[in-house]
Amino acid sequence: VAPSCAWDGTDPAPARQVPERFEDTDRWLRGRLVAARLHGGPPPAGIDPVRLARVRAGLERDGLL
Repeated sequence: VAPSCAWDGTDPAPARQVPERFEDTDRWLRGRLVAARLHGGPPPAGIDPVRLARVRAGLERDGLL
C-alpha cells in the first residue's frame, strides 16, 4: 500500500469555518422579538416559522413575553 499511497506524512490544513452572522442567531431574534413587543410592531419579516416559534417559546418560558 505504501508505494501507491499519496499521503506525505503531514496533517491536512483544518477546514475553515465561515462564522455565523449575528442576524442568523437565536440571540438576535430574541432581541428583535422583545423590541417588537415593546414598540407594538410585528416580528421581523422573512424568519423561518419553526425558528420563530422556537425562539418565541423560549422567551415565554423565560418570562420575557
